[in-house]
Amino acid sequence: MSCYKIVFPFLALISLGGIAESKCVEESGDQIRGIVWYKQNRPVGCCYLGQKIPHNGHFIDDKFKFVCTYSPENGTLFLPVECVQNGKHIAPGQVLADGLLFYSCERYSDFIIQMKITGCADKSGRKIEIGQTFETRHFLFQCEKRGSVVQARGIACLVNGKKVDIGNSYIDGDFWFYCKQRGRNGIRKEAAGCVHNNVTFLPNERFMKGNFLFKCEIADPTAASEQVSRHRAIACYHEETDGNSLFDVGEHWYLKGEYPNTGYKVVCRQSGENMWAEAMECYFDDKGKRHAVLDGVGYTLNGTTYLCKKNESCVLRIYKGNPKLRFKNCPDRKAGK
Repeated sequence: MSCYKIVFPFLALISLGGIAESKCVEESGDQIRGIVWYKQNRPVGCCYLGQKIPHNGHFIDDKFKFVCTYSPENGTLFLPVECVQNGKHIAPGQVLADGLLFYSCERYSDFIIQMKITGCADKSGRKIEIGQTFETRHFLFQCEKRGSVVQARGIACLVNGKKVDIGNSYIDGDFWFYCKQRGRNGIRKEAAGCVHNNVTFLPNERFMKGNFLFKCEIADPTAASEQVSRHRAIACYHEETDGNSLFDVGEHWYLKGEYPNTGYKVVCRQSGENMWAEAMECYFDDKGKRHAVLDGVGYTLNGTTYLCKKNESCVLRIYKGNPKLRFKNCPDRKAGK
């Protein structure tokens, strides 16, 4: 699922007169008067939000950077010098593209600066004027102004370069999606089901792919934890005469071999997202009993010697006689090798 959450920051105005007094800890020799920090009755810095800032020091909150200055003419001043947006600093007169919005930092006096949203921003950081549309990788937005607020509003999804309007569905790869509105301005692609052989399946529906049974699992877009939509393999398929054709992981069936009264014990196995059917043993039916034989072991049946051995492709096979085979060692697939 792809989505873009849009946060629209308010215009913030900071002035010296608007800075509230804050309580700073008065240590030995300290005095706090308003926002001025004194030692032995001499100004040495500023106090803001409980922090002491020495002269020429600075303080940064989530919107602005301040400097504590001193001069004999003006005394101690706590002045805003830069705007801050998501940790990025903007000097007065400069602009910044952040997310889908375009910001400018404007100064009105020594004591007042203002962060303003002046337009929207595309993926390259180019300014988009109000009223224009622009594209990101997955969505189409329109830059608009509602009252005093500039915002980017999602108006369509983009799929392989084609526009899909909000409320419409589409197929992309192994899934089908809806293009959905998120809140007032946001937009997202939300998986609604699975696709296989041009047939759509709802969540939790099951379908066959070759010799395996799959379940359609769709991520919950409201879940707090990370989820993934997937075709999840849940069982192996092998047609049996008794009608039992589906085998869970760990279950087995018997497959007849190339020679009379021989065959293989096949197990449904799984590691992570991968599922496969693997012959784990050879068998020999001898005098009314079924004898299990492991890889590398021989067995004599009705006077003929056979060898149970994995071939060069690491597939278990029954060889007649006692051939001298030199195949590589076959690692367990579960080990991921």
